[in-house]
Formats: sequence, C-alpha cells, structure tokens
Amino acid sequence: MTSPVSADLRAFLHEYVKSVEQAEILLLLFRTSPREWNAVKVGRELRVDAVSAARRLSDLHLGGLLSARSDEDALLYWYEGAYDPLVRELSVELSERPTAVISAIYAPAPAANEVRAFADAFRIRAKGDST
Repeated sequence: MTSPVSADLRAFLHEYVKSVEQAEILLLLFRTSPREWNAVKVGRELRVDAVSAARRLSDLHLGGLLSARSDEDALLYWYEGAYDPLVRELSVELSERPTAVISAIYAPAPAANEVRAFADAFRIRAKGDST
C-alpha cells in the first residue's frame, strides 16, 4: 500500500489543486518560471484541450498560485514562487509516488464534524459525563 503524502502537502492539495491536470499545469509553470504561458501553449505542451487549460490556469490564478496579465490577444500566466516548498514537494512526490498524490488530490476533505467526532473519541470524560 502506498503511504500518504505529508499533511502539509495534503492540505495544500485540498485547498488549491482539484485535479491531476491542474497539478501538471502548476508544475509546468513552476519548472519554467519566470516564463509566461497562455492556455494554447500550455495545452500544446501538456497535450490537453486549450479550453480546459484556460480553466485550470484561471483557477490557479484565482487561488493565488499564479500571476497573470493581459496580452493583446491572450491572458499570460506565470509562477512567481509563493508556495515553492510545497510545489517542489508536489513535483517530487508526483514523480516518485504518483498514486499517493493522485489519491490525495481526489480524496474528500474530512468534514469538520468528522474531525471533531474523532477528536472527541479521545477526550477524557468525568465519571457519569455522557457528552
């Protein structure tokens, strides 16, 4: 069985990365920083649909992972290094343990009440206290 990724990377993925395609786009811009990319070039490089690439780029930009500027005929995106340690960890983990990263990307985030219920299971209670 594949061991899970670190808690920090798991939290990063749940917050910012919703698909493997989005992770691949983030890593492309990370590896080629400070180069600017538009959706068509990202699509060609990764062999994905340009419309899908545009959505993923926009999502990464809205999440604060990428910077963007408007060019004459396209939006240009680039990675500036806001999350270097975690993106570097993602790069290493995805190349060495892709199954663990993919599982972490698509795993549901634990609901707050599930986390609370788990924590409460270990709470020490006074005799007769049922709460």
